[in-house]
Amino acid sequence: MRVLILTPISVEHKAILANLTSPVDKIVEGSRYVSGDFLGKHGKVEVFTQQTGSGNSTIALATEKAIRNIQPMVIILAGIAGGVKDVAIGDVVVGTKFYGYESGKETETGFVVRPEAGSYSKDLLAIAQSVAGNDRWKNRVPAGAAAAAKVIFGPIASGDKVVAANDGTIARLLKQSFNDTTALEMESNGFGQAMQYHPGIRFINIRGVSDLLGGKSKSDAEGSQERASANMAAFIFELLDQIDDTQFKFLGMELKELTKQLVETTLPIIQMEASGQDYKSSAGEPLVVLWQKVKELLASEYEALKNAPDDADTKAEARLALKLALEGKSTLQAGLEALLHEAKKSGDSGVSISNSKNVIQGSNITVGGDLRIGDDNTRQDHKSTDAVGGDKYVQSADHIQINHYYGKDATPAPGMGIPAKQTVASDYIQSLQHMIASGRAEAAIQSVIDYTASRDEEAHLEVLQISSRWKDMSRKVRLGTIRNDEANVERSQIVAGLLELVGRL
Repeated sequence: MRVLILTPISVEHKAILANLTSPVDKIVEGSRYVSGDFLGKHGKVEVFTQQTGSGNSTIALATEKAIRNIQPMVIILAGIAGGVKDVAIGDVVVGTKFYGYESGKETETGFVVRPEAGSYSKDLLAIAQSVAGNDRWKNRVPAGAAAAAKVIFGPIASGDKVVAANDGTIARLLKQSFNDTTALEMESNGFGQAMQYHPGIRFINIRGVSDLLGGKSKSDAEGSQERASANMAAFIFELLDQIDDTQFKFLGMELKELTKQLVETTLPIIQMEASGQDYKSSAGEPLVVLWQKVKELLASEYEALKNAPDDADTKAEARLALKLALEGKSTLQAGLEALLHEAKKSGDSGVSISNSKNVIQGSNITVGGDLRIGDDNTRQDHKSTDAVGGDKYVQSADHIQINHYYGKDATPAPGMGIPAKQTVASDYIQSLQHMIASGRAEAAIQSVIDYTASRDEEAHLEVLQISSRWKDMSRKVRLGTIRNDEANVERSQIVAGLLELVGRL
C-alpha cells in the first residue's frame, strides 16, 4: 500500500520523518518527496511525504501534482492547528468535515457566508475511531509526553489567515456560522476541494493542537508546536499500523470507463493476432499480462473484434461483455485497472507492426517494409482526408510515405500553430506546457480542444469539462460571486488538471 502524507511546515514534516525507516529523498518533476517504509500489522506500507508550504491554494496544487507523481492509495494531510472548541494543547483532532470559512459574498449589508464544506473518507474515519478507542498510539511518543492527550473528531475550518486571537472577527464568524468547528488551520479546504476530483483515493486530515488561538506566541515559545506534531505523527502511524487495504471497497474508475479503456488499449494486440504477428515481442509485459486477462473475459466478442476491430457495434459488444464479467468483482476490477495504469505508464500503448497496412493509434510504431498512410499512390504528399492521430516515430529500411494530418481543415489552434508534418510530438506538448506556465491557460485549453476534436474522443470530452470549469470560474470572478482565495484554488486545480491531460496526449 502506498500512502502520501502532506505536511505544510517543517516541524510537522520532521515529526513524520522520525517514524520512517531509512528515508530517501526523491525528486519527481521538480518536486521533493521523502520516501520510507513502515511495517504495519498487515504488511509493509510505502510512505511518501512532502513539505508543501502553507495555504489553501498551495496545498491544492501540491495535492494535484503529488497524485500525478506518486499515485497513492491513501493521502493524509498532517499538521498542527489552533484549537477552537473542547480541545487542549497536545490533543489530536481528526477532521470529519472541512469548512472554507472565507467562502461567501460581500454585499451592501456585509459579508454573507456561503460555506464550502465536504467530508473525508468514511472507512479511514472508522479506522481512526478504532485507533482512538485505546491509548496504544501514545506509546509512539517518547517519555509519556502524550499521556494527557485526547483524540477529538470534528470539523476543521480553514482560511488563508493566521488567526492568533479568540475574540477577533474570524473567531466571531466561526462561532456564528461554523459553531461545531474543533480546530482551525490554513489548508483543509484546498486539500478537500482538490480531492473531490479523485474519488478513487482515500483521504483524511489529522492535526495536533498547538495553540488555542489566543496566546499563540506564548504557546509556540513553550514548544507546543513540537509537542502537537509528535502527537499527530504518533496517531497517524498507529492508524497506518491498523489499515488493512485488502478490506477497502474498490473506489477506482467507473466500470463503464474501465471497460472502454480496456478495449481501446488492447485493440492493437487483437489486430496483430488477427494478422498472425507476434505481439509478445513488441509489447511490454504489463500490456501482455493485461491482454491475457482481458482475453479470458471475452468469448465470441474476441473473434468479432478480430474480424472487425474498427466496427463501433463490435467494440460496444466487447465493452458490454467485459462489464457483465466484472460487475460485483471489485478485486478483479482493481487488478485490471492497476495493469492498465502500468501499461500506460510504461508506454505500452505503442506496438511494432511488420508488413501491415493497418493504422493503429498509439505512441511509437516501428515499421519494417513499406508503409503508406492514406490512398494517394502517385505523390509523396498525402492528399487523403483521413485523420491520423498522434505523432509516430517510424523506422524503416524501405520506402516510407507518411503524412501528419491534423484535422480536415488543418486550421491552426488559437495561440499556436498545428504541428507540421513529421513534427515530433514532444515539441507540441512542450509548447502547450509553456503556454500554460506563462499564464495563457485559456488559449492552451482552446488549442487542446482543437487538437483532440478528431483524434481522441476521451481527451476531447475531458478538455471540454476543463473548459467549462474555467468559464464558470471566470464568470464568477466577473460577477464578484467568488472570493480571490477561492478563485486561486479553482484556477490551480484547473491548471493542474490541464497539465495532467496535456502530459497524456
